[in-house]
Amino acid sequence: MNSLRTHLADTKTQCWLLGAVCASSALLYSLVTGHIWEDFFITFKFSQNVFDGHGLVYEPGVRVHGFTSPLGVLLPGVCYFLTGRAGYLPSIWLFRILCIPFYAGAGVLLLRLIPAERGRERLFFGIFYVLEAKALAFSMNGMETAFMLFFLAAAFAATVDGIEHKWLVAGLAWAGLMWSRPDSCVHVAALAAAALAFPATNRRAVMLGIVKAAAVTTLVYLPWFLWAWSYYGTPVPHTIVAKAHTQYISAGFSLSPAKFLSRFARPFEPVYAHATTGWPPPVFWLCWLLATFGSLYWLVPWGTRRARLASLVFAILNLYFVWMPFAYPWYLPPAAVIGLLACVMGAFEIENHCKPASNGRVAVALLAVASCVSLAIMAGSWLQLGTQQRVLEMGHRRHVGEWLRENTAPGDRVYLECLGYIGYFSGCRMLDYPGLCSPDVVALSREGKDFRGVIEGLHPEWLVLRPREAEFVRASHYANSHYRLKALFDANPALDQAGYYPGQSRFDAVFAIYQHVDCPNQLPDFLPGDQPTQ
Repeated sequence: MNSLRTHLADTKTQCWLLGAVCASSALLYSLVTGHIWEDFFITFKFSQNVFDGHGLVYEPGVRVHGFTSPLGVLLPGVCYFLTGRAGYLPSIWLFRILCIPFYAGAGVLLLRLIPAERGRERLFFGIFYVLEAKALAFSMNGMETAFMLFFLAAAFAATVDGIEHKWLVAGLAWAGLMWSRPDSCVHVAALAAAALAFPATNRRAVMLGIVKAAAVTTLVYLPWFLWAWSYYGTPVPHTIVAKAHTQYISAGFSLSPAKFLSRFARPFEPVYAHATTGWPPPVFWLCWLLATFGSLYWLVPWGTRRARLASLVFAILNLYFVWMPFAYPWYLPPAAVIGLLACVMGAFEIENHCKPASNGRVAVALLAVASCVSLAIMAGSWLQLGTQQRVLEMGHRRHVGEWLRENTAPGDRVYLECLGYIGYFSGCRMLDYPGLCSPDVVALSREGKDFRGVIEGLHPEWLVLRPREAEFVRASHYANSHYRLKALFDANPALDQAGYYPGQSRFDAVFAIYQHVDCPNQLPDFLPGDQPTQ
């Protein structure tokens, strides 16, 4: 028994064990849920087109920077090429295998930052990392999250060791963040601010290290920046341009104090928790407590430097998410794992300072409760996302796309909001709102046109609308007189059959397809007594 304890206390053993558990859970998650995120299919059309000879475009002939992550578009393209251009399924499986070492490696890098003699803290952090549902899901569902996790962990480790000494590692990690997602400049700023707030030596040396690291980052990221500028005419992703002209991006300074505080729980909440049902209130209470503690621990004067560094980085990133009107769930995992590191280390440090004789028993009890809730969130998320994949994605939105592929004419334009599955499986020319891949939509948005106004300005041949969107569009005289309902896709019966599961959402349960009356290939109108098309 003593030999086993000694072996498990070895840092190398702990790292291999955490890596193995992460890899196993990642593979099991993908096999059980089959989960592929909506945005993967937007980006993957670019990936396919570049290796099919059409260029890095969503539609051949239209150069628009309709993706965010350079690595997120290039690596799936390489996977598509290596799998013989056999389609999305072999490509995403190869991409998942590529992501696993980065997902596991991030956990290992952060685990090593906890001193070896603090074994219980290492144990709890490992448990929390494995149970962080969004980190696992978005590392395996086609997003760039695994790379964000790894490069942020590497950059944070360099900050802990002293950026004045580790500026090269920090610069390369910062560049990796920028290659993963350009808004990582916020993460870089958070790391630099934390390094200056809690310097390992003196602030002048830290500032010099930051400048050197920034120079390395610029050198490594510059080739993509210049190429994107020359190819698309701008280095700014069109996704940012599109959202800038809608309500997707707005200042968060008008938030009420209650709303401001409620958003602090975002990093630890389940996927789209605010827009789904079935999660019990205690889940949100715990998420808020963890996020608040993690965001404030840097103010504790007796805390260790590395724990306060983690807390300040998490606090800055969390303020960024609070400011955003809508923090997409794949933005959150990198901040969440840094926050978990601060929470675990901070819980033990506070108890050891206030009551040394307790030997950390209170921290163990509290973190054990939090681990149980995290396990419940993880189990519920597997059920939620697996059911969503089966019923709403492959069993619903894919069918909408395939119906359009069979019933539209070449050159027909389809206007909708959710571009991913429907755009990929239809193969049609897409006019999406707010214009992630549609310069024409963005041009009208700049003129002040809303969702309905774009229809009146572009006269698309087809509309694919959710019920609330259809109700909004029906207020337009032009839409009422020029479009007829042709098909209705309703997943509500399938969702009813699936029964209860946490995180259920019916936002995408119904899609109505309308055709413009001037289309030459008019389909029969959908009558109220007809059976819904499925």
